[in-house]
Amino acid sequence: MGDGSGTPFEKGSASPPPAPPRTGEGVGSAAPTDDGDLAAALARLTSHALGHAARGPDAPAFSRAETLDLGPALPDRGRPLGEALDALLAGALPYGMDTGHRRFFAFIPAPASPVSWLGELAAQIHNPHLGSALQSEGATAIERGLIRLLCDAAGFPDASGGLFVSGGSMANLTALVAARDSRLTDEERGRAVAYVTSEPIRRSRSRFG
Repeated sequence: MGDGSGTPFEKGSASPPPAPPRTGEGVGSAAPTDDGDLAAALARLTSHALGHAARGPDAPAFSRAETLDLGPALPDRGRPLGEALDALLAGALPYGMDTGHRRFFAFIPAPASPVSWLGELAAQIHNPHLGSALQSEGATAIERGLIRLLCDAAGFPDASGGLFVSGGSMANLTALVAARDSRLTDEERGRAVAYVTSEPIRRSRSRFG
């Protein structure tokens, strides 16, 4: 088998070998990143992650920058990997709401356990495509197992199921569609009426009108 680059690999192996680097692509690009640069950047990221996890409750939960100049979006020449990472970690990401702060309760995202960062990084490394189970069998098995656990915890029957969505707006829309499809035929939908409360609710409701 192959990966589209002409590099053969055995079927069933964990992952194909990396394709050979391509040269001559782009104009004015920085020197190709070698394994040493990548290792140094990952070490820098690990150090940053440990420091971020160790920040105490007195650390600011919100930071504003007087000026935030990140330079041109597409410079004539790319920066070295380490320099670009430092610009991201020190010049961009610290500013705004720290939704992972242990004292942050003012918005939708909740503080995440630092252990969960490992799963996020591992998923980004393998970059699974969740468009279908065939494309990502392992990630799909994790998703199905967690959905089954949640269904069981809620006391739902064995035939129940579900899916994960990106946030509250998509969750509300999905619930409305599921409720509609469970009660109405295709012919009845055009005559259906939705009744909603006048009490303050999540603002995503106004988008569904």
